Amino acid sequence: MKSPAISLSQSDIDKALDPRVTDIGNDTLYKMCEKHPAHRDEGAVISKIWIIGRAYAAAIERQAIKNLDLERKSASGKAAELLKSSTLDSNLADTLRQRTHFVKDPGRAVQIHGSVLATLDGMMARQPRSFVSKYLHFHNPRLFPIYDTQAKYALSKLTVQPPKNIWLNWSPDNDKSYAEFCARLHWLVVHIKHNFKVTLTLRQADNLLIDTFKRIQSGETL
Repeated sequence: MKSPAISLSQSDIDKALDPRVTDIGNDTLYKMCEKHPAHRDEGAVISKIWIIGRAYAAAIERQAIKNLDLERKSASGKAAELLKSSTLDSNLADTLRQRTHFVKDPGRAVQIHGSVLATLDGMMARQPRSFVSKYLHFHNPRLFPIYDTQAKYALSKLTVQPPKNIWLNWSPDNDKSYAEFCARLHWLVVHIKHNFKVTLTLRQADNLLIDTFKRIQSGETL
């Protein structure tokens, strides 16, 4: 069996557990979504879309169809309208009530992420998988990992290609890039628990991927 290109050390894990200068900002976003978890109030939903998108360089306006007829609505307003009429609230409520955890059911994260992508599909020039992952993460940080191109690249160096029969079975109609990402991350989190006796939160896993990407970019020997 192939080995990952990069091996982790105890210091890598310790660093991922350390506090970050962004913790206060992230805590603010978690509290915002905890206070306004639903998608019935248009103002609250637009605010969540706008603030999370801007804070995480994933603004939905940058990915919307340029000549989309928004009926005098912003892209955030149109997205809020679509989410309001979707099944997102019931899906999120179910995961919170059942305390669904990524390690126990990564397929559930893939399914809901794919459902939100499908809801927004008609207004998007390209799939906003990064925005959707970040938006969902702040609504349930136990279930939804944060996806972006940097995290994807770092994760590809820390893991090996997972068997397709695993993640395709989660839902063959959903976004395959996010599904493979979740399969790799699931393996990594379980691997770290087994080898380092630490169960990373998804926020700490994101810290690890950020750190790894920075080390790769700096040319540091890994």
